Amino acid sequence: MSEFVTFKISKKLKEKGYPQHICDDGYITEKDDKYDIGDKEMIWIIPDYLPYIAAPTISQVLKWLRELLEIDILPNIVISYCDNLNRIRSYSCNIYSPRLNKPIETEYFESYEEATMDGIEWVLDNFDKL
Repeated sequence: MSEFVTFKISKKLKEKGYPQHICDDGYITEKDDKYDIGDKEMIWIIPDYLPYIAAPTISQVLKWLRELLEIDILPNIVISYCDNLNRIRSYSCNIYSPRLNKPIETEYFESYEEATMDGIEWVLDNFDKL
């Protein structure tokens, strides 16, 4: 899985302490003549004085959350059938943690990556409770 998390998620990751130095890509945080805020650019290192935040892949974030909080975010496929027996495929995400009473299930999405990013965002929004 090599999809990058969104700019919005990258900002939340930085707030929660995601290491900025381990990514080869970054999002621009200040507009200039060449780039807009949120544009992604390949960079080799993100020093504190440059206007970038790390743009990690989904798998890098999942690994960080597993190691930091012992949280597993597991996307799954949901297949349902409509009246004419056409298959409808959607994705949801289950979030498991020893600190949760029961797994959390996200809403349904059209893609595996969207479901996974929603799970990541849920964890980041509830970071202090986990």
